[in-house]
Amino acid sequence: MVIIVFIFFAFFIFEISRYMFVSSAIDLTLAESARITSSRLQKKTDYAAIFHDTVAEQSRLWSTFIDGGNYHVTILYCHSIGQAINGQCNQNEAAGKALAIYEVQYDYQPLLFNGAVPGSEKLISALKKSLTRRLVFVQEYEREEIFRDDDQS
Repeated sequence: MVIIVFIFFAFFIFEISRYMFVSSAIDLTLAESARITSSRLQKKTDYAAIFHDTVAEQSRLWSTFIDGGNYHVTILYCHSIGQAINGQCNQNEAAGKALAIYEVQYDYQPLLFNGAVPGSEKLISALKKSLTRRLVFVQEYEREEIFRDDDQS
């Protein structure tokens, strides 16, 4: 009986450690991808494409432990902090908008507690919701008048 409890706790500790690793990897992936994307100083930059590509590239570092297909990324563009607070940002047009809200959500699938244990459905649902990260970045090219082209003013 003690061996069964020991094995259960060993797997439970493994699952918690894996979850913490995935959470840290997502934080790093989001921070690096948003930094790289927001610092682009190019005319007519497609921030969404750059962000998607950078997240895919950054997630390859963790491919042994994390499935890159479980990432869902979103970018919202805003003129001001007030718009961001009031939820008035949009996904379509980045030109001239100084702020971008980068979001990464990861669909976490536990290895051990995948619904076989009674009552684990609520835990799995909570774990999935907790792996959503958002960062607000200033789009350098869109903010600075020095970098803007004459036709974008």
